[in-house]
Amino acid sequence: MSEPQDRIDLFEYLVERGHDEKRVESFLKNLKKDGLLELVEKALSARDNLKKFAQTVKQLDPTVFGSEDPASRLELMLQHLLSSMVEDEYYNRKILFNRKMFLSSTIEQYEQRFVKLIEEINNAMQEVSQAAAEALKAKTKNMMEKCSSLLDKMDRLGLEPIGLRDELIRIEKGLKSVISGEITPETLTFYIENLPRLTSRLDELEADCIILFQKKEELEENLGKIKQRFEELEKVSEKASQAGLKLSFIEEYLSWKDVLISRIRDKCKKAGPECYDEAISSAKELEKELSQLLAQSESISSLLEKRIELFKALKEVEEEVPKLDSLIGTSYFSNTVESLKKDLSSVSGIESILESAELDSLVQKAESVLKEIKLLVELSKAIKELEKIPEDSRKSQRVKRQIQKLAEILESDIPLEKKVQDITKRVKELVRGARAMEEVLQDLLRLYPIWRRRILSLVRERGSVSIGELEFVPPRWRKWVVERIVKEVGDITMSGDSLVLAGALTPVGVSIEVARQKAAAFEEVLRGLEEFLGTELSEERRGLEHVKQLINSIEGSSYTGEDSKAMEETLIEVNRTLELLANMLRKRMIR
Repeated sequence: MSEPQDRIDLFEYLVERGHDEKRVESFLKNLKKDGLLELVEKALSARDNLKKFAQTVKQLDPTVFGSEDPASRLELMLQHLLSSMVEDEYYNRKILFNRKMFLSSTIEQYEQRFVKLIEEINNAMQEVSQAAAEALKAKTKNMMEKCSSLLDKMDRLGLEPIGLRDELIRIEKGLKSVISGEITPETLTFYIENLPRLTSRLDELEADCIILFQKKEELEENLGKIKQRFEELEKVSEKASQAGLKLSFIEEYLSWKDVLISRIRDKCKKAGPECYDEAISSAKELEKELSQLLAQSESISSLLEKRIELFKALKEVEEEVPKLDSLIGTSYFSNTVESLKKDLSSVSGIESILESAELDSLVQKAESVLKEIKLLVELSKAIKELEKIPEDSRKSQRVKRQIQKLAEILESDIPLEKKVQDITKRVKELVRGARAMEEVLQDLLRLYPIWRRRILSLVRERGSVSIGELEFVPPRWRKWVVERIVKEVGDITMSGDSLVLAGALTPVGVSIEVARQKAAAFEEVLRGLEEFLGTELSEERRGLEHVKQLINSIEGSSYTGEDSKAMEETLIEVNRTLELLANMLRKRMIR
């Protein structure tokens, strides 16, 4: 009867490690007799499973075990245990009857050692499984992040390649289930064995995505150039609009701008890299076509520059038209501007690129109109000089007659250039005469601050000053100067033919204030002495009341002439009475 395969393997295993064949055969028989053979074979099987699983895990991550491989360590332990049993003379001696009874202690010791070894192998299998599961999840997480990164970039670039995107989503979903699910040694082996194929496929998809992204970026770069050409064409169109022209051959392209760009961009939105070559080619053709259009449009730049300059000059005059017509009393400027605007609007659009002769004709016409507008600008500047004449002067009959003559020249049929010369000369003479009068006024305004200071000083010193006393001001200007001072200074008013200081202290007013303060001080002393003596000093009280009545009779008044003399006499009476009252108090205090 043939031996089981496990025992043949065990036999070969021990012989390969240098043990004698006969001794190994005897050892195997003893194992069988002692009931240890199955336990040894179980240990060998557990070792093989661990060894195979460890090799599989190393495919996932060669560094998973660090410097110590648990399968190799336990293999050495098993070798050592078996070798020690084979060479154990006591265990392998011949016993004819009842081996288990004579060797029970030794057999039990070896049995326990094998049981412990099998337990360590199982524990190692769990540790390896756990480490492998963590390594698998880490690798799976990296792969999933790669999927997510590729899908996110597709979203940012607005790409939806159906086949490529769907497969990435499918792989991402599968990887998520590995990370979130429970991993057993059985499923772990399945994942590890299939991971290289999945990794390879993901690398292929990533390579396809990189090509796709590069093609997309190349397409966007070309679309960017197209946008730039459109922006340049828009500037040409805007410049033409400022020049009062519509360039139909450019406007047509601009109206299709968004459609043309979207048509090229969206063509490959749901396709793979192979579609983009055609789209890029279309973009390059459109960009070339727009560049040619820009080059052609440069031929009319001189016309646009002339017309823009023309419109700018015309606008400058147009803004001043109401004022100019008002100054001269005619509608010459408004009529002339309207006529020029009609000339400009006669050419409002260009359908296609102009021939050289057509362009020269339009440029010459623009130059002619521009020359006329420049003369009109000179004429308007001359007329505006009339503003330098004071409004009162412009109302005089002499000035009115001269302005009427200017209007007649404007409305005449003489050439515009001659009108500019005549009117400029006449306006200068008119303004020169007005300036002579203005110089007199300037002298008045220059002297006014000096006169004003002197007048204010006199009024504040005296309380009032009559106009007749202002001899330092020429008689013809005195009334004007006084009225202006009254307007500017809030506390000075007119009273008859005098300037009067209202509400301020004059020298007499100061004397009244001093008297009032003396009376108040005397009253304080009187009150203190009455409290000290414990009685009212009626005579002094009557004297004080008399003083108060005198002060009240003159306080707040403003007098001139005879009234001023009466007020001075009253103040003398007040001071004399206060002095008498003070002497009376001094005598009382001495007693």
